Amino acid sequence: MTGALILLFISLALLFGATKITIFSWFTSVLFYISGLIFGLSIRKKDDNSNVFKETLKK
Repeated sequence: MTGALILLFISLALLFGATKITIFSWFTSVLFYISGLIFGLSIRKKDDNSNVFKETLKK
């Protein structure tokens, strides 16, 4: 799900970059990409933490 969102943001940013090749559009595309990466990583960390928590409860 998050991967699809990140891809959507990247494609949108690339679209805007292709139509208006300016520093601003390039900057926003980079921002979208970085925020998407951070968002995906934070969600992945939350999943890992919950799995570890469940495993400790089982023990």
